[in-house]
Amino acid sequence: FDVYRQNGGYRSVEKAIKTLSPDDVMEEVKKSGLRGRGGAGFPTGMKWSFLA
Repeated sequence: FDVYRQNGGYRSVEKAIKTLSPDDVMEEVKKSGLRGRGGAGFPTGMKWSFLA
């Protein structure tokens, strides 16, 4: 993990924890277009919004 971190790994997680609200994180996930891998390709941001 040290090499990964030295090369910028986890920067996004650090930003999310330190500077974004939970709603901001969810909005970023929605904007990313990330989709699930369960076969239907359901939008991850939408799924997360059901739980919030």
